[in-house]
Amino acid sequence: MNRKHETATFGRDEVIDLIWRTLDKRSVYMNDLRRIGKTMILEAMRENPAPGWTVIKRDLGRCHSVEEFAALVYQDVMASITGKTKLMRRMTELIGKAGGAQIGPVKLPDGRVAPWKEVLERTFADLDQASAEEDLRVVFLWDEVPFLLDNVIKNSAQGTGERMTMQVLDTIRSLGQDYPRVKMVLTGSIGLHHILSDLREENYVNSPLNHMKPIAPGPLKASDAVTFASHLLKERGVGSDEGCAAEIARLVGHVPYYIESFIDDLRYGEKLMCVEIEEKLTQRLTDPDDDWDLPHYRTRLRRYFGKEETIVLAILDHLARSSNAQSNAEIMAAMKSIGVDIEEELARHLLKLLHRDHYIEKDAAGKWRFRLALVQRWWKLDRGLS
Repeated sequence: MNRKHETATFGRDEVIDLIWRTLDKRSVYMNDLRRIGKTMILEAMRENPAPGWTVIKRDLGRCHSVEEFAALVYQDVMASITGKTKLMRRMTELIGKAGGAQIGPVKLPDGRVAPWKEVLERTFADLDQASAEEDLRVVFLWDEVPFLLDNVIKNSAQGTGERMTMQVLDTIRSLGQDYPRVKMVLTGSIGLHHILSDLREENYVNSPLNHMKPIAPGPLKASDAVTFASHLLKERGVGSDEGCAAEIARLVGHVPYYIESFIDDLRYGEKLMCVEIEEKLTQRLTDPDDDWDLPHYRTRLRRYFGKEETIVLAILDHLARSSNAQSNAEIMAAMKSIGVDIEEELARHLLKLLHRDHYIEKDAAGKWRFRLALVQRWWKLDRGLS
């Protein structure tokens, strides 16, 4: 296992174990912020599968059609059961013996593209039966599923994208229910709830994720984050005051990616003092060429909140300025004080969406704050808030 992989999965044993235990009974939907480490968790599962499991991993973010999706699933299955293709009986009946070698959409013997839904259903049926015969279980690790669905909506013929996306979601749900030896882990940085909200405006009433357990890996435990930062400082050859590792971990929200990236930016052999860390972080957050891509948190709001974008911005501005968690009443009062007209029910709805997007979190008293200190700090700097 390479260093980058070890770094990205440091402190993730518990969540990986939780996913494997969950897969004994049901599939998983893993939704969380970018850079949290979802993809590397999948990679760790692929490299070190639990006993009795066969793992098939695929990034679906670059998949643009349902036909391409179905073809990738079939081709991935064929690659995973090399030497046992005779087990794909239903698919052989559909497309013939040579079908597995082709690139692109699955073709019927007469050259037509095979119906995507039938390809998926037959592939899963064959895989479930093959798993039973081999006494194995299979899990598909599908990364960035919301991007696939968004691409299907954008690239379908006008007026058909939403209906096609509904069919994809319903098919995934039925496959997960009908074939117990085959499970799925779906991930996304963009919440499926936004897509589902749009679809419900098109009279989509199903709950395609109700058979899956939602798991959000979140940041590392504080103690793990400090240990991780201490290890990287030592590896980097950076001398540091006592408490520097804890300060770095705290300021970047205990996220391993940001801890590593911040420390990688330090010079070999330099002596780091705690009082310097905040200034160094500010320089990083205000660098227009920085690769952390934090403006993503701002630019995505228009796409997913539409006409409520201005209200959402005002709510996040208020929370960014606040050193303490804020109640619904305090947020409503703040909105009123700056002339933002918002009904209480709409405010509740928007806060819940921001919560599901992992911008904010709720404490035991029911009050709201930014989930990551790093994002709150960047938000204040980027928005010029005092």
